Amino acid sequence: MNQWVYKQTDAGVWSVGFYNPHGGWESVSHHDDPKAAAAQVHYLNGGTKEPDDHGIKDLLKAQPELMNLMERYIKKSLEMALQEAKHERR
Repeated sequence: MNQWVYKQTDAGVWSVGFYNPHGGWESVSHHDDPKAAAAQVHYLNGGTKEPDDHGIKDLLKAQPELMNLMERYIKKSLEMALQEAKHERR
């Protein structure tokens, strides 16, 4: 079984791969971000594949806005339900 590693192979380029039994480097992918290379190495070595960091960060940034929107929606829905109930009583 191969031990997957990453290394910088050029300026701004990190390659994911392994060393073959003869000591030669076998590259399987190239990344411009060392964190992306590290994440792939983690996965290839049996780690879990984690969600995209940027998606999580964007979601967390938007959370207060989403909560505010949900609260307004719920409040408006309750107001409409109350108005409808008042109208049905007449």
